[in-house]
Amino acid sequence: MPTERSQNGRTSQAEQDYLEALARLESGAPTNSVLIARLAAGKLRISPSSVAKEAGRSRTPIGHAGCSLPVVRKKILLSARKHRAPIEVSLQDKLNAMNALVAELQQGIRLRDSVNAALMLEIERLKKEQKTALRRASRLGERAGVSSGQVVDFPTRSE
Repeated sequence: MPTERSQNGRTSQAEQDYLEALARLESGAPTNSVLIARLAAGKLRISPSSVAKEAGRSRTPIGHAGCSLPVVRKKILLSARKHRAPIEVSLQDKLNAMNALVAELQQGIRLRDSVNAALMLEIERLKKEQKTALRRASRLGERAGVSSGQVVDFPTRSE
C-alpha cells in the first residue's frame, strides 16, 4: 500500500501533485482543458475527482474514506465545504480559458491535418505500387501466353 509520505519524511510526489492541483482549483486557475471549460461555464466545483483530474493522477489515493492519502483527502473535502458554490471567475478569466481551449483545439486540427497529409501520401505510394504490380503481372502473363482476363487452370502435381 502506498504511504502518505516518502521515507525521508517529506511529502511524496503524488501528494505534492494533488496539493498543487487543489491550490490551482482554489485560485480558479486550472490547467486541465475539461476543468477550464467547466470553469468558463461556471460549473467547476472542488472535489476529489476534480483535484485528481487537475493533477493528472488517479482518483483512488484520495477518493474514498480508506484511501492512501487521507491528509490530502481531508484538505480537499475542507476546501470543497468552503467553496460549495461553483468558483466565481471574471469575464477576463473566462475569455482566457476559452482562448486556451481554442488554442488546444487548433493544435488538434493541425495534428489531424498533418496525419491526413501523411495518409494521402501513403495512398498515392500504394496506388503507384499497385499499378507497377499490375503491369508486371500483365507482362508475366504475356510471356506465358495468357491474354488479359483469361482464366488459366492451376497446374497440379499430376501434370
